[in-house]
Amino acid sequence: MREIRFLRILLTALAVTVISIGIVTLVITGYGMKLAVESGGTPDQAMIETFVAKHASWMGSVSSAILLFLGAFHVARKVPERKVLNAFLVGVFLALLHLKFVGEIQAFPFFLDLSRTLLLAFLGGMTGARK
Repeated sequence: MREIRFLRILLTALAVTVISIGIVTLVITGYGMKLAVESGGTPDQAMIETFVAKHASWMGSVSSAILLFLGAFHVARKVPERKVLNAFLVGVFLALLHLKFVGEIQAFPFFLDLSRTLLLAFLGGMTGARK
């Protein structure tokens, strides 16, 4: 059990989640500021809501996927042994975090998201473990 770095794994999964949410928030805020400048005052709330409904989901998925791969890569580079296992566990912890914060679970989309998460963590770990 000493070769599994649970604190590093947990902190990486939390960082992936927080940074991904931060990226989406910054993009939405930037869009709102752009609308405010264009209108010379208060931005149109309906346009912001439409933008969020249309783009927030895929932006969150893409940023989370990229950050997960990079996080798993980082963990695999930093741990001395069992590199791929440690990186894969980042994906497991991230999936558990998403499970905690997702309200209603639909089986097939959740299975696809879980598969993608675990595959990206594994690939990040394999890439990071290479010499």
